[in-house]
Amino acid sequence: MPILFKRESNTLDTRSQRLASVIEAAALADYTICYLPRDWPLDRKLKDYLSAESSGQWALLSGVYDQSDYYQRLYQECQQMDIGLLNTPSQSAKAMLSSNYYPLLSELTARSWFVGSELELSAISEELAYPVFVKGDIKSKKELGAASCLIESADTLNAHYWKLQASGIAGDQTMVIRELLPLRSLPSSDLGGREYRVFLYRGQVIDFGFYWPGEDPFGSLRDSEREELLLLSVTASQRLDVPLLAVDCGQLKDHSWTIIEIGDPQYAELTQVSMIRYWHRLRHLKDGRDLRAR
Repeated sequence: MPILFKRESNTLDTRSQRLASVIEAAALADYTICYLPRDWPLDRKLKDYLSAESSGQWALLSGVYDQSDYYQRLYQECQQMDIGLLNTPSQSAKAMLSSNYYPLLSELTARSWFVGSELELSAISEELAYPVFVKGDIKSKKELGAASCLIESADTLNAHYWKLQASGIAGDQTMVIRELLPLRSLPSSDLGGREYRVFLYRGQVIDFGFYWPGEDPFGSLRDSEREELLLLSVTASQRLDVPLLAVDCGQLKDHSWTIIEIGDPQYAELTQVSMIRYWHRLRHLKDGRDLRAR
């Protein structure tokens, strides 16, 4: 029986509540749920939280990403118990950090610049065509609305950079500046463009769904749109060689697709997909079974 490690949270925010639904669905899909403390005591081993019968199983984590050694430690403890985490620490970091995946996907996504120092900022800021989209190396804040991500001038960009430095959040202190692409805008919304999130395991689609809350205002994807969306996602998965992957894609005004962000599903929300179906389909793909038979 596969194992889902749940790193406990110290908060009861909306995201934590949604993660609780994800865990419940995994349990209904016959995953063993193992709760781990958020601050894992050094004197406790993984075997203190799992039975010896778990040896030989595969596993994954559900939690909030950070750049501590938590996942590295979990991976090593799993190896000692002959448990296989789906993504290695390096594979997970490749999926989560823009600076890691961008070189492999540069022509499939918006042109990007990575700023890690004041000198780099000065060299770039005057040459950009504003407005631009900005984010941290880990993620954007687009869920807070366009105003939190759009920069209209060099002065505003400079102020945003120093705000990131003051945040103290590792990974967000590298500022990523992205060319603003002509996304197909959602009607009457400040959320952004028409986006879909695709979940994959070793290049095979687990499931996919509309990124934003609610239904896609443009209706269901046409067959041609769906095929192009999934082909782009599969291409990204093959290039990155990360077993478990989430690919966020946006549709441009000419109806073609571009990659918005990449992530490790162990930290990504199961956006607009059936959670139970997701867990069943992942298990079937991992076990080498044909999804077409379902």
